[in-house]
Amino acid sequence: MQSRERIVNSLKGKEVDRIPWSPFLAYFWEYQSTEIQQRGQLSYLEEIGADPFLRGADQVLPVKIKYRNCEITEKQNGNIQETTFRTPIGALKMVHKFSQNSWFISEHPVKTLEDLKVFTWLQKNMELESNAPELNALISKWGDRGLVAPLLGLQQKSSFQSFVEQWFGTEELVYKMMDYPEEMKACLNLMHEKSSCLAELAVDCDAEYFISWEDTSTTNISPSFYEDYILPEINTWCDILHRSGKKYIQHACGHLKDLVPLIAGSRIDVIESVSPPPTGNIEFEDVCTALPENIAIIGGIEPVFFESCSMQELKERVSLLSKKLKGKRFILANSDSCPPGVSREKLAYVSSLLK
Repeated sequence: MQSRERIVNSLKGKEVDRIPWSPFLAYFWEYQSTEIQQRGQLSYLEEIGADPFLRGADQVLPVKIKYRNCEITEKQNGNIQETTFRTPIGALKMVHKFSQNSWFISEHPVKTLEDLKVFTWLQKNMELESNAPELNALISKWGDRGLVAPLLGLQQKSSFQSFVEQWFGTEELVYKMMDYPEEMKACLNLMHEKSSCLAELAVDCDAEYFISWEDTSTTNISPSFYEDYILPEINTWCDILHRSGKKYIQHACGHLKDLVPLIAGSRIDVIESVSPPPTGNIEFEDVCTALPENIAIIGGIEPVFFESCSMQELKERVSLLSKKLKGKRFILANSDSCPPGVSREKLAYVSSLLK
């Protein structure tokens, strides 16, 4: 059985020859040598005996986004990068800083009611264009050797989650939801409509599974925010995908204990990067028990544990999950990211344990 078939069969609850092992190489990959990176993740994952699963399709998006009458400029000075959106009614500025091999947002663009008006104008003047040919070429290149799951969402995530991570920040977002509820809901409704159009365009590509970087966690959203603003949009995506025989994967890498009941009643097909403590706040096995059988689960190896554990401890963890979840809709993976300190030997060792 080839890797793509093994992964897809496992996600659908069909027969597989063994449990798939599909490590997530985020953060790890950037630390590899130029030679390794040039060969690509597909070759690397095959070399270590894993089942290649390209979450996010290497940032090759199914749909391109443009803004009418908007000038977007980027200016970098050392470890600071400024992105400015200039429109006929005003400008927004987003600032990133670089520290310890990562860029992070140090200044969110939307701070005032006037900023919100500019941001809403941007959404109204958004144009969507299919990028199916480029994405299909990548999917064809991978073929049966692995699964490619491209990204959904206007910012590769639900609209409200993009408010949290990119446009407002958690604290400012809560204030704006309280101070300007009508304006905020109108903007969210508009974005929901646009993201639904994006999903309608996305299904024309050859991908069978789609993912979004939800980073789902009650460390930055409440269960009520998730239920009221995030889940309805995601359920709409699922309806659109399901009508075309396609599936949705939610990247849920954080604290899920209080969200699992909501996820259990959703139309989501797969929860990805489910992590035990300390990254998460619920044991992996408890999530598996709480979710209905039709929702597949990817994860199980917590990243801090993965880096620090001995080979014997790793063997015990893999053995435990294999025994409990054999025959279930389950793919073994390190949850969320892979610390750069994890050795190639550990990655390959997991492969050997499952064969």
